[in-house]
Amino acid sequence: MASSSVTKKALDEGEAFAGTTMIKYCKKPNKQPHRRQFKFEVDRRLISWRSAAKRTTILVDDIKEVRRGQKTEAFSHFPWPEKEESSFSIIYGANFISLDLICDTKEVIQPLLPFLFIHVLTPHPPPPPPPRELHSNARSGSPPSSS
Repeated sequence: MASSSVTKKALDEGEAFAGTTMIKYCKKPNKQPHRRQFKFEVDRRLISWRSAAKRTTILVDDIKEVRRGQKTEAFSHFPWPEKEESSFSIIYGANFISLDLICDTKEVIQPLLPFLFIHVLTPHPPPPPPPRELHSNARSGSPPSSS
């Protein structure tokens, strides 16, 4: 996808990254990086991808940090210096797990990182509290009668 084809409206709605294919690095040092298709679902506030065996989802609210480059341990097992500028990691969860990715080209990562920073890391206000119910039995200072 060329950066010129990514419109502001598409970025705002998450359409541009609905099915972005990237190279995913594994946590296990003996496993080769592999391609996966990622979905950035802004409305549901999640990032997901699928392997042959399962679908994995990260809640946006669990993301702690987005790091540019190949700065995590997973990248040290299979360094790819030519793709340094197209690489990034999403750090998430209570245990600070890293999702280490390489975009095919700089044209993909250039709009993707701002998209992540704007839509993923920008705090969203909590939902409003439910409306309070009006009770007809307001406290009168005396305990309720037990009949």
